[in-house]
Amino acid sequence: ERVVLPAFPAIADLKTCLLAGGASAAVMSGSGSAVVAITPSIGEAERLAAAVRRARPEVQAYAVRTCGRG
Repeated sequence: ERVVLPAFPAIADLKTCLLAGGASAAVMSGSGSAVVAITPSIGEAERLAAAVRRARPEVQAYAVRTCGRG
């Protein structure tokens, strides 16, 4: 992220937007093709994804949940 975020302000802005919108954490995945946010619940994830889609129509935002163990 240290190298990519300064070079691609749109990715840095998206990360900031996710954190400001209530995400507990937000990180860039891979070389910047994805930004992942952690929320306390699936309801919060759905709300945040919808807010991102409204604010940034060019961004594909999805709410997903992790797989349980076992």
